[in-house]
This record gives sequence, C-alpha cells and structure tokens, in this order.
Amino acid sequence: MSQSAGSNTRNSIIALLFFASAWCCLFFVCPFHLIYKEQLTLFLCDKAYLTSLLAKPAFAAVIAGDFLTQFFLYRFAAATITVLISLAVWDGIRRLWKRDGLHNAVLCALIPAAACIALSCHTEYPLSMTVGAAIAAWMAYGCSLIGNKTLRAVATVAAALIIYPLAGAHSLLFVVLTALHERKRISAALGILVYGVAIIGIQGYAYNLLWQDAFSYPLIRGYSYKHSLICLIVELAAAGAFAEGFIGKNRIAVSCSAVLVAGGIICLQFDAKKEYDLKVSTLAYYGKWDKVESMGRENRFKSQTAAYYYNLAMARQGRLPDELLNVYQPLFYGLFLPVTMTETYSKVLAGADALIECGDYGQAQHSAMLGMTFMPNQRSSRAVRRLAEIAVYNGDTLAAAKYLGMLDKTLMHRRWARQTKALVENGTATPLNSYRDTIYFINDYRASLTNILDSGNAPAATLDYLLCYDLLIKNLVLFMQDYDRYYLPKYPSIIPPRIYQEALEMMEAGPEYNISPEVKSDNQLFLSGQEYKFPKSYWYYFKYAQPGNEN
Repeated sequence: MSQSAGSNTRNSIIALLFFASAWCCLFFVCPFHLIYKEQLTLFLCDKAYLTSLLAKPAFAAVIAGDFLTQFFLYRFAAATITVLISLAVWDGIRRLWKRDGLHNAVLCALIPAAACIALSCHTEYPLSMTVGAAIAAWMAYGCSLIGNKTLRAVATVAAALIIYPLAGAHSLLFVVLTALHERKRISAALGILVYGVAIIGIQGYAYNLLWQDAFSYPLIRGYSYKHSLICLIVELAAAGAFAEGFIGKNRIAVSCSAVLVAGGIICLQFDAKKEYDLKVSTLAYYGKWDKVESMGRENRFKSQTAAYYYNLAMARQGRLPDELLNVYQPLFYGLFLPVTMTETYSKVLAGADALIECGDYGQAQHSAMLGMTFMPNQRSSRAVRRLAEIAVYNGDTLAAAKYLGMLDKTLMHRRWARQTKALVENGTATPLNSYRDTIYFINDYRASLTNILDSGNAPAATLDYLLCYDLLIKNLVLFMQDYDRYYLPKYPSIIPPRIYQEALEMMEAGPEYNISPEVKSDNQLFLSGQEYKFPKSYWYYFKYAQPGNEN
C-alpha cells in the first residue's frame, strides 16, 4: 500500500469516528433538541398539502426533510437521520475536493458537514436545510464530472437555475463549491459567484420573498438567530476548509486543525439548560410522568419549565399542596405559564397542559393555537394533538373531527387519531362539560379557576391549583376566602395538607379548620427565632421569597 493510500485510509477512519462521535453527542447529550423538531412540524401525506409545497422554494428539501422529521419521534432515528444526511454532505464535498487535488479533502470536508450537524442542534433549524446542503454538494460534484469546459459551464448555469427551487438557501453552497472548483479560471469563478447570487435573489423575488428571506429560506428569519443569513455558516465553513487545505503545508497540522474545528463547531452550539427544558416538556407530552417527577425534584438548572411540570405531575396524583415547597418554586410561575409578549411559543404551548388539567379548556385552546401561530411554519403535531383533545373534552365533535382528520394523514400520529376518533364516534369519549359562559381576561387564573369550581364540574386538580396559587402570590385574604368557599364545605372533618394548615395558622383560624397541635407548636418556634428549622415551610416562603428572574 502506498503512503498516499495509507493516509487516505487513516483519514477515512478518522472521519467515520468523527461521525460516530457526533451521533453519540446527538443521541446521549442533546437528543431532545432534535426530538422537539417533530413537535414543531406536521407533515401530511396528502396530495393537496404536497402540491402546496411545490409552489414554494426548496420544495424537494422541505418535502424530504419534513417527511424524515416525522421519525424524530424516536430518539435513535433522530440522531441517525441527522448524521446520515450530514454524512451525505461530507461525501459529496469530499468527492469534489478530491477531484480538485485537495490532499486533506477527507478531513477538511468535515468542517462544513460539522456545521450542518451543529446548526441541527437548534430546534428551529429544519432538517430541510441539511437536505438542501446535501443536494447542493452532490449537484456541484455532478457538474465537476463533466470534462469539457463549455459543457460544464452550460451544466453549471442550468443547475444554478433549478437548484434554488429544489434546495433553497443552501443553493449558495453549490455556487461556492463550483466557484472554488473553477478557481484556476478567475473570470469563470467570479462569473459563477455573481450569476449564482443574482439568480437566488431574482428567484426569491419571484417567490415574493424579501432578499434576506431569499438567502435563508426554508430557515425562517427571526427565529433563534439574530439575522437571517446564519445559513452562510456552512458556505463559509466550506470556503475556509478548502483554503486551509491548499494553503497549509503541513498535512498533519491541517488534518488535526480540521478535526478540532469541526468538533468545536458542534460543542459550541450545545445549550444544556434548553436541552433540560425540552426534555422535561417532551417527557410530559409522552406521558412519562415518573421521569418528569424525578427531573422536577432535582431541577439542577432552576428551570421554570421543570418546576411547572413537576407541579403538574403532583397535581395529577393529588399531591400538589404536600410537595409544593419541597422543590424549587419560581413563585406562581411554577403553576401556570402566562401568555405574554416575552414568552417563547414553546412555553405558551406547554401552558395549555396545566389548563387542561384544571378544566379550563377555553384558555388551553387559546394557548395551543397561539403557540402554533408563533412557530416558524405555523404547523405543529403537538399543538394539533392538544387541540384535538380539547375539542373532545368540550364535546365539539366538528372540531375534533377536523384535527383528528389532520393527524390521520400523518405516519406517527395516525394510530392515536383513529383510536380517539373511534371513541368519539361510539360515544365512549365522554365530554367533560367545561364551563365556558363567563368571560375573563387572559392570564386571569383566579377568575378561571373559580369559574370552573362554580360550575360543579371541576377536575380534582382545580381546587389545589387555586389554593396553591393564592399561597404563592402571598395573598392570605384570598386564600381564606377560597378555602371557606370551596375547601371547607367539601372536606369539613379532614385534616388539610400541612401547607394549608401553616397558612391558616398565620390567619389565626379557629378549631373548625382542623389545624394540628404540631403545626401550632412549630409556628411558635418559627416566631421565636428558630426559622432555620423550617426552611420548607410556608412561613419561611412567605417571609423570604422574592420575585426574581423566573425563567
């Protein structure tokens, strides 16, 4: 075996090990960044839906990317698909650069491929962008195979015309790669760059896109990134890696730097706290409440989302008042996720879950629809499932049929939709008769909860949410009013949860409230200056908890 062949084999093994490491990173370190993408998409196996995509740029990349994103429901599939498509980007660029005589093509091509993997770690960077990069890389390689310069120029011009409708923004990668391939003919290279960029701008205008959007579609400007040209990272990474491969004289140094840069690009994109939030939200969506409870109890990032879902898990078990102060609580924001201008759409959508548990299907529907409205493409399998559930609870069979019909045209949610539809049709999915006659402002949780309790059809969690909300906003007057109105008549002889007793003792409640002697004794110790003995008591919370950066 020659020295060159041995070097190529070694580099190929390093490259494959790199992709294996990237797969492990996506699977073990940040899988929920990928899994959440499935919840942000809704791919319909429907002729009308697919036809609508043909009228937009990047239709091939979007159809392929969104179709494959359905399988991100499974952790193994999410990591595998992302790495395989990035591997296709690498292989196309590697083949092209090998034809160009780049000695370190195998390893230098890792840099643009790593950029694709790193950008995929953002929930709002669609898989269609990476698919577009793969299309661009292989079309550039295909054009390079044409030996005749005139025919190659004609093929490049034709490819530049058709690649934008196929691949979208990463058609710019095709322009960069083909210009680099023609580097020995400066006029041809510059002509390709000017022509390619102009064609993207002209075609973007034809699709009624602003120039910023034309150079980023299907990436939606304004989501996750400060500007719409973030997709240029892949193109710049390709140009930089190409230049490094030719300028660097020491092959070992160039190879090592290429691998380190590629790995660094991926590592710098990881957001541990966001991964934590996405994980707990997704686990709740999947109904894995035991894992949600474990994460919420630990809550190492002091996450509002983790606290919110922990409280919801406790409410489902009837343990909310008992566990309320045993974990991190971001004031009342741990009970509800308000709909505000500063909240992300993921939190607005998640906010529907507690509202559903409390029986406020009107506000839950508003949160689900609003969350989907502000998503990048206004399509969400998770939101549509929530809307279908709410319609069933409300007895709105027409709306339920609409949303279930949409889910029936998917691959991953079809079974659930058909099972739910069968329950609706045979009458076993009994509506919960939510009370919707009273009008109140959005985020007015007290009015919502009291309205539900007054209806006489309140779920078990509603009363605990109301009383705990009063306690967390430190309004003991409202707590006493609600306690006397709803809790005491329902449980006149039961000893209430400890947190309720502590609040009642602060209000000097009478014997009819069943406050235990132990609570009375502990209150005296707290007031005598031994506060340190009761760090998880409501007395301690009432005295010391202050508003902060609750996120």
